[in-house]
Amino acid sequence: MFAKGTSRFGGIWKECLGLVVLSSGLSAVREYCSSSLTLVFRHKLTKHIQDLYFQDMNYYHIANAPGRKCACAAQPSPAQPSPQGAAFAVCTGCPSRPF
Repeated sequence: MFAKGTSRFGGIWKECLGLVVLSSGLSAVREYCSSSLTLVFRHKLTKHIQDLYFQDMNYYHIANAPGRKCACAAQPSPAQPSPQGAAFAVCTGCPSRPF
């Protein structure tokens, strides 16, 4: 009685199972691509906005911050003597790293 459509049922079952596996794989790839594109877009947008913001601005660079090595910071500049001593000398420019 039930043996009539068993071969057809098995074929449909295999086809549905294959579609489930394929759709889950495609969904994972779509999510990965979407998140990667979102991250790239945010990075480019942030860089563009920062470039526009700092376009015509003056800003200062701290050359002798704690933990940062500067080749000329050990020698105080004669034009700008430092009251704290040679360790806090004003950096007038490093030949190895332009500021």
